[in-house]
Amino acid sequence: MSEKPALKVDKRESNTLIKLLRDMKLLDGDFKIKRTGDFIVIPLLRKPTVEEFEKLSHVKPILQLDVFEPRFKTANIRDALKNMIPDELLNLVPSSMDLIGEVAVIQVRDELRPFAKAIGEAVIKIYPHIKTVLVKSSPISGVFRVGGYEAIIGSGETETVYREHGCAYLVDPVKVYISPRLSFERLRIASM
Repeated sequence: MSEKPALKVDKRESNTLIKLLRDMKLLDGDFKIKRTGDFIVIPLLRKPTVEEFEKLSHVKPILQLDVFEPRFKTANIRDALKNMIPDELLNLVPSSMDLIGEVAVIQVRDELRPFAKAIGEAVIKIYPHIKTVLVKSSPISGVFRVGGYEAIIGSGETETVYREHGCAYLVDPVKVYISPRLSFERLRIASM
């Protein structure tokens, strides 16, 4: 993806500038505003003209044209998959998943199997810290309650550090049962 025009400004009192950029139809609302130290980088639809830049400079005198690699602002996986899978299948896309450290575990229905890789890419787009996306391939079973999983995208590394309630657990969801929904039970045990 190519770089995008942006304005780099002091983050203090930037709300007025953002409102003006929106009014001038320069603000690109499809991308996230980046915070870097004492500055913010505001994505623009296009480079401002000299006149527009002067008008903006009167509101916020410390303006600098900049570029950045954009991060899309995506509300959920279904939004990220629009125009990538048929509309009639969007409602079948899972709305939740287990995020275990740098590993995401999702369930994909049979109708969505041809789109599993696209779903995995959407997960990584929304959660950039995720390194591997696993899809459940068989139900949880056995004494250790471990299910079957298939890596659909990412490094394929499944061992990760999972943190909650100030505790860190080195786990591999392919080898041990771990569910974020049982965090209260782990807190209860850890507090003993």
